[in-house]
Amino acid sequence: MNVKVLAILVVVLSIGRLSHACSCAPAHPQTTFCSSDVVIRGKILERRQQEGDSGHLISYKVKQIKMFKGFDVMAEVENIYTSDSQSLCGFEPDLQNQDRDYYLVGNVHNNKSIYTNLCFFSKPWKELTSSQKVALLGSYAAGCECEIIPCVFMPCSVTEINQCLWTDSLLRRRGAGTQEQRLSCFKQTNGYCKWDSGKSYRKSQHLRGNE
Repeated sequence: MNVKVLAILVVVLSIGRLSHACSCAPAHPQTTFCSSDVVIRGKILERRQQEGDSGHLISYKVKQIKMFKGFDVMAEVENIYTSDSQSLCGFEPDLQNQDRDYYLVGNVHNNKSIYTNLCFFSKPWKELTSSQKVALLGSYAAGCECEIIPCVFMPCSVTEINQCLWTDSLLRRRGAGTQEQRLSCFKQTNGYCKWDSGKSYRKSQHLRGNE
């Protein structure tokens, strides 16, 4: 599901059921990467309270360390915005922790600012696996023409050659599985999208560089 649509659904559902906790539809980190406007690694500096048009928003001042996506919409992210309500899946970094290095994913809010929430997969940088960090350098972006289909209950299958079946939830009751932690879904030389550790992507880039 598109992350922008997902964020809207979170807001709509929460308005009618404010007593309910935040709930996000399953989304592979590649899906949130591809569906979002901006993806960066940044250091959270401070929190500020803001009034939004549709309710209260919190903003955090950010020092951008590296941008992975969004070069075409802004040169640098200086602030992130999120809801101050847990029922609206507000993103809440731990400012008591000395390590404020975060992986931040979101959509353009205004000049030099993005909006994020828990459904965007924003999290402490140290919680990303080494494979996920490598995927940010190319294979996630290379796979944006593919679609990752979550499989929550059997039977499930893919119906198009540009789809990868995400079965982590069937194999693990808790925590992230191998497909989320180590793999990307992108198009192979035969035209089919499939799960890959990124070796095929790196090989193709190497061959392209030698042409």
